[in-house]
Amino acid sequence: MEALALFLVVGAIAAIAVLFSVNRTRERKQAWGALAEVVGLELHDEGPTKDPWLSGTFEGMEVGVEVVSRGTGRFRRYLTQVTAQSPRPFPGRLALYPQGYLQRVGRAMGLQDIVIGAQPFDDHVVVQAAEPQVARGVLRNPRVQRMVLEMFAEYREAWAHSGQVVLLRSELTDNVAVLSQDLQNAVTLCRALLGKLPEETRDKEKKEPLPEKDQPAEEHVLLASELADVLGFVEEEAPPPPRRLRSGADEGPPPPRPSAPQVAEAPAPSAPPPPTPAEAPAPSGSPAAPSAVRAEPVDPAALARLAERGLAGRAQDEAVAAVVGRAIAVQGTVHEVRRTAAFGVEAPWRSGQTVVVKGEGTPDLALRLPADAAPLKRGDPVEAEGVIREWDRMYRRLVVDVSP
Repeated sequence: MEALALFLVVGAIAAIAVLFSVNRTRERKQAWGALAEVVGLELHDEGPTKDPWLSGTFEGMEVGVEVVSRGTGRFRRYLTQVTAQSPRPFPGRLALYPQGYLQRVGRAMGLQDIVIGAQPFDDHVVVQAAEPQVARGVLRNPRVQRMVLEMFAEYREAWAHSGQVVLLRSELTDNVAVLSQDLQNAVTLCRALLGKLPEETRDKEKKEPLPEKDQPAEEHVLLASELADVLGFVEEEAPPPPRRLRSGADEGPPPPRPSAPQVAEAPAPSAPPPPTPAEAPAPSGSPAAPSAVRAEPVDPAALARLAERGLAGRAQDEAVAAVVGRAIAVQGTVHEVRRTAAFGVEAPWRSGQTVVVKGEGTPDLALRLPADAAPLKRGDPVEAEGVIREWDRMYRRLVVDVSP
């Protein structure tokens, strides 16, 4: 009887543990299923007691989300790992690891650790590369340094090598917003290491550079030009800041502008007429009110020009210049949803949603919604107005800031 009672007790404890594991796994599958629906990934279910995992394409890169373990026995811990694989290796076969005890020992034994010449980056990051000069060209950018340091500080483990960025949080999370942000962070860092950075914050980069030591300006410019040749892209001037559209309910239609013959026939006034709101210059030292500026509508022919196959080089630059800063009205269906990157994005779009709308005879549009806008999901209809912000060279689409 005692043996039977012991057997029943052990069996009951095992059954409770299994039921708890099954219930916890089911909750995780539901949460990760919601994430898969939002960002367009595939959920892999391998059984009632096995954790799910996600895979697919996010922002043009192969990504994955899975559960991994660290430690053994009662010290075992389960973590959420997010991985982003870039379409090509990082320049110079670049690899980045957080500085730690083992890394310091390895460096003392002769393992590679490239010095970039910027603090505190060199103190916290181990840099390895097959082509050190190319790697320095990438990492001398202060914004790239900030991104790497922020990633290493936020996550329990983080590293980048072989064109892959891996991020592990210090806990197992099912929060859809957190996982979505982790995916965005991994993809953003991949793009930064490939040399593709948001262009709207270059003025901020000039104002807040990280300190560099013992590095002449001539050598920095030379390495940047070498990097441009390796990556195959040309730096562009920052696009003009977005101009808020004024609504018809508030201000009505814009005043008609007379043609040249009408101006010539009109009698000369005693004083020049006051400029229209769209033409009035802002007083010195104070910006113009956003509601008083109306962006010119984009030319449909210019949009169609950007959608042409094989458009590149100077012709593409001219086509981009013809549409950036122009107003556009968008109507379509949400094809992809992601969280707007936290790096280099101004309010009110920071921490909001970015939805991708497929174009018909025009480039695809990435609409950055204000943070307080109602959330959208894949397949939802969308109708909005905004200003074209920039041309995304990697994904060949236009980025539009939707008016608040």
